[in-house]
Amino acid sequence: MKDLTGNKINKYNLLLPLILFIGLCYGCEDEPEQQVVDPNNLFQFVLQDVNPNSKSYKNDIGPALYKGRISVYYFGDPG
Repeated sequence: MKDLTGNKINKYNLLLPLILFIGLCYGCEDEPEQQVVDPNNLFQFVLQDVNPNSKSYKNDIGPALYKGRISVYYFGDPG
Protein backbone atom coordinates (compact mmCIF):
# COMPACT_ATOMS: atom_id res chain seq x y z
CA MET A 1 0.00 0.00 0.00
CA LYS A 2 1.34 3.46 -0.92
CA ASP A 3 0.37 6.97 0.09
CA LEU A 4 -0.21 9.88 -2.31
CA THR A 5 3.53 10.64 -2.52
CA GLY A 6 4.37 7.09 -3.51
CA ASN A 7 5.91 6.10 -0.16
CA LYS A 8 5.11 2.66 1.18
CA ILE A 9 2.67 2.73 4.15
CA ASN A 10 3.25 0.27 6.96
CA LYS A 11 -0.16 -1.17 7.95
CA TYR A 12 0.95 -1.36 11.60
CA ASN A 13 1.34 2.45 11.67
CA LEU A 14 -2.37 2.73 10.87
CA LEU A 15 -3.39 0.13 13.44
CA LEU A 16 -2.53 2.13 16.58
CA PRO A 17 -4.56 5.25 15.66
CA LEU A 18 -7.46 2.99 14.68
CA ILE A 19 -7.37 1.18 18.02
CA LEU A 20 -7.20 4.49 19.90
CA PHE A 21 -10.13 5.88 17.93
CA ILE A 22 -12.27 2.81 18.60
CA GLY A 23 -11.32 2.89 22.28
CA LEU A 24 -12.34 6.54 22.57
CA CYS A 25 -15.66 5.92 20.84
CA TYR A 26 -16.67 2.93 22.95
CA GLY A 27 -14.89 3.85 26.17
CA CYS A 28 -16.80 7.08 26.79
CA GLU A 29 -19.92 6.78 28.88
CA ASP A 30 -23.00 8.95 28.74
CA GLU A 31 -23.81 10.96 31.84
CA PRO A 32 -25.89 8.93 34.30
CA GLU A 33 -29.53 9.81 34.56
CA GLN A 34 -30.10 12.45 37.23
CA GLN A 35 -32.10 11.25 40.21
CA VAL A 36 -35.05 13.48 41.01
CA VAL A 37 -35.48 14.19 44.71
CA ASP A 38 -38.86 15.28 46.01
CA PRO A 39 -38.18 18.05 48.59
CA ASN A 40 -41.46 17.27 50.36
CA ASN A 41 -40.31 13.72 51.18
CA LEU A 42 -36.63 14.47 51.71
CA PHE A 43 -36.67 14.00 55.47
CA GLN A 44 -39.48 11.47 55.85
CA PHE A 45 -38.16 8.47 57.73
CA VAL A 46 -38.93 6.57 60.92
CA LEU A 47 -36.29 4.49 62.69
CA GLN A 48 -36.05 2.76 66.03
CA ASP A 49 -34.01 4.61 68.65
CA VAL A 50 -31.25 2.21 69.74
CA ASN A 51 -29.53 4.58 72.18
CA PRO A 52 -30.04 3.13 75.69
CA ASN A 53 -29.39 6.58 77.22
CA SER A 54 -32.18 8.23 75.27
CA LYS A 55 -35.66 9.06 76.58
CA SER A 56 -37.16 7.52 73.44
CA TYR A 57 -35.11 4.29 73.63
CA LYS A 58 -36.71 1.44 71.60
CA ASN A 59 -39.37 3.81 70.21
CA ASP A 60 -39.72 4.83 66.60
CA ILE A 61 -38.44 8.35 65.95
CA GLY A 62 -38.15 10.61 62.93
CA PRO A 63 -38.44 14.24 61.85
CA ALA A 64 -42.25 14.16 61.88
CA LEU A 65 -42.18 13.70 65.69
CA TYR A 66 -40.14 16.89 66.14
CA LYS A 67 -41.89 19.14 63.64
CA GLY A 68 -41.21 22.81 64.33
CA ARG A 69 -38.30 22.04 66.67
CA ILE A 70 -34.61 21.70 65.96
CA SER A 71 -33.48 18.09 65.83
CA VAL A 72 -30.26 16.31 64.92
CA TYR A 73 -29.95 12.75 63.66
CA TYR A 74 -26.79 10.68 63.82
CA PHE A 75 -26.60 7.50 61.79
CA GLY A 76 -23.79 5.43 63.17
CA ASP A 77 -22.80 2.18 64.81
CA PRO A 78 -24.89 1.70 67.97
CA GLY A 79 -22.20 -0.52 69.51
